Order: sequence, then C-alpha cells, then structure tokens
Amino acid sequence: MRNPSYYYDNFILMVDNPPLPEGWRADFYVQNKRVRGIGVEGFGTTTLTLKVTVPEDAFPNDYQFAAYAEGKYSRATCLLTVTVESPPIEEYEIDVYCPIDWQVTYPGNNLTFNLRLTNGSPYRDNYLLSIDNPELPINWTAVFMVDGSKVRSISLASGDYVDLVLIVNVPKETGYGDFQFRVNIEGNYGSTSQGLTVTVERVPRKISLESPIRVQTILTGEDTFYPIKVVNEESSIEKVFLSIKKTSSIMVWDITFSENQLTLGPGESVWIMLNVQPPSIVDQGNYSIEIEALTEDEEIMDSLQVYTNIVASYMLEIVDIAPINPQVYQGDKINVVVTVRNSGQSPVTGLRLTVESTGLSNILVTPLDYTYLEAKGDVDFNLRISADSSLAVGDYILRIKAQSNEYSTDVREFTVSVASQIPWSTIMVAVAIVATAVVVLIIQSLIRRAGIQVKIRK
Repeated sequence: MRNPSYYYDNFILMVDNPPLPEGWRADFYVQNKRVRGIGVEGFGTTTLTLKVTVPEDAFPNDYQFAAYAEGKYSRATCLLTVTVESPPIEEYEIDVYCPIDWQVTYPGNNLTFNLRLTNGSPYRDNYLLSIDNPELPINWTAVFMVDGSKVRSISLASGDYVDLVLIVNVPKETGYGDFQFRVNIEGNYGSTSQGLTVTVERVPRKISLESPIRVQTILTGEDTFYPIKVVNEESSIEKVFLSIKKTSSIMVWDITFSENQLTLGPGESVWIMLNVQPPSIVDQGNYSIEIEALTEDEEIMDSLQVYTNIVASYMLEIVDIAPINPQVYQGDKINVVVTVRNSGQSPVTGLRLTVESTGLSNILVTPLDYTYLEAKGDVDFNLRISADSSLAVGDYILRIKAQSNEYSTDVREFTVSVASQIPWSTIMVAVAIVATAVVVLIIQSLIRRAGIQVKIRK
C-alpha cells in the first residue's frame, strides 16, 4: 500500500462493500502482527497481508469482497475474489472389526453380532447403516443398537470408534441351513461392509427333570415325598417314562411315582409326585435317590438326584414293676412283670432286658427280646425269680436295664424280699384246729334246728 499524499497519514483497514460472506473471517497483518490500522509516511509504502479463513461448510462458489484502507488525506480499495472448490473425492479407510461373524442358532432365537467401527479419515463423517447384497432372509428382522438405543446412522470424528450391536431375529418357521447377509456402512469419505453368516440347526431333543425340594429330613418310620417337574424342551411330542435307579442302600424301600408314563407336547411340562416310604427299621443317614426320565425310543434321557436324610429320636423307659414289693419264700418262685415303653419318636429293634443280682442267681427273663417296638409302644418282660431253700432270708437288690440296638435306659433297682419257709408240722396243726372248729360249728347248727338243748355241767 502507498500513501499518495505529501503528509503522514493513518489508515483504517477494513473489508466491506461487498462484505465477507457469513461465517468467514478476515484479518490484516503487518510482519505477522494483526492490525486494524497503520500509519504511512508521505509518499511512503508498506506491505499488508490479508488472511481470510473459509469455514469447512462453505458451499463451492466464487466469492467477492473489497479491502479498504481509509486515511485522512486519501482512500484506497482493492476488490478480491476467492473461489471455493469441493475437496477432491478421496476414499479413506473405515475399519470394521467383528470377532464372531459366523454363528449357529435354532429357529425362534435371537442372535447378537458385535461390530467395532473406526473412522480412519481425517474428517468427521456420517455413516448410514444398512443390510444388503445379500439382504436378510425373508421374515428375518434386524436392528442396530448403540448403548441400548436403536440407530440407523452414526457420526464419528476422525480417529474415533463406536461399538455397534446387531440383533438378528430368526423366525420359528425358518428352515435348516446356512444364511448369509451383509452389513453396509456408507459415509461421505469412505464406505465398507461386513459379511455375516448364520447357520440354523434343528432344535435338539431334550427333556429335563426339576424339583424345588432336593432334600427331605424325616424320622425313622416316617414317609416323605418330592414334587418333580418333567419338562419337554423339544419341538415335538414325546412319551416319557420315569424310573428309579435303585442302589443296595434303598433296595427294599417303597418308592413310587404318582405317574410314571407321560405324554408331553412341545414345550409342555407336568408336575408329578415322588412318594418315598423307607422301611420301619432303617439306619440313620443320608440316602440318595436317582430319578431317570427316558423317551420312548430310549435316545434322550435326563436324571435328577434327591436326598432323604433319616434321623432318629430314641427314648426307652422302665415305666412299671409289678408287684411293687415282691416277696418270695425260700424254695419257692415268684413272677415279676417289668413294663418297658418306647417314649421316643423312632422305633427300636432288638429290645431286651438285662438283670443283675448278687444273691439271686436263678432268674429267667421271658421273652429274651423283642425284634421291633414302635414309637410310643409298651412291652412286658416277665422275670421268674426262684429262691433256693438254703437262701438266706433278707432283701436282695435287682438291677435291671432295658437295652435295644439303638438305645438303653439307665440302671434301675428294686428289692426282692426272701422270707423263711413255714414248717409242715405247724401247717398240719393249724389245719386240724381249723377243721375242728368247723365241725363244732356245724354240730351246733344242727342241734338248734332240732330244738335239743345241751347243758354242760360244771
């Protein structure tokens, strides 16, 4: 720029008439310093730089504007033209990564494909998502998701990536085989695609057994049950047969089903009851019961194990001894009855009565034992006690204890008194006196009836 006047002048710098397009920007520089005005000596010159910033979204066209330098003594103007052209068409790489591009499923299922899309261009780009060439099979549906939201297109800055989720629905009526389709990603600066394959297989035959109660705890002598759910997970009708795989520990148990033959439609389930009756005499412990379900053609089976935990509650008591104070004479015998009660909640086996005494050695217990005694039941043992004629007179202590295979009582004591034997001569005299008295009474009765008076003189 040159000052045409003789005098020093200050010039104001501007762009106007025509002005800059909307969104554009222009700055004047003198030696890399931005200025809005400049002073020039008379007839002097200076160099100005006008820097114009064109926005990215400027439409391709020719744009004109004027640069003005207005001073006190003179004014200068320069008409400028900027031609904006479209950027050269250049394809940039778009990276698509799909870790699993071939999946296997069954009719009626949904599939999920994960794709990571990275913008490899130096510009932000908008990508349109579609499935074509080949397209989805007839009646199949698919949707693109990003962070749980459905999308049809996405926008990515240069170098950014996004994780796409493609959910594909396979209808129930789909035939078996391989199906291919392609995901297309089209942007302004690049396009790409990803081929996907789905193999549809026949739904495998499957039956299953379920139970909400897998363990039951019962007392010995009690029964229990288990609700069992039989499920046909197939797409066809199945006949199912139920059985118990018995082991030696439960061989004699009475185990039955409310139903052991079922006909189930596709997806149908039925509840049945498994009834378990252990024998009355059974050891404590945890017993396993294996249930088996088998199809009619014996090709498909399932099994389920349930457990029966058997516990016991034992309590034996000696509740009565009769007579209360037994007495026996020398050389004689006496019977004493001992009553034993099973006060527990479980039956006992092999119940017997043991007797100990230091002086009485001839004691016979009958019966020897009871094979089985139910809960709350009573039994009697008979003790036949014999006293030798030479046995000393006195009290003898007997110690008795009721004992079964499972439990035993504490030792209980009672006393048996041994009395002396009465001599036979004394017995004969007593009998004679009694007989004489009886005869006298009879004679007196007869005399009264006959009216005879008998006087006895003194």
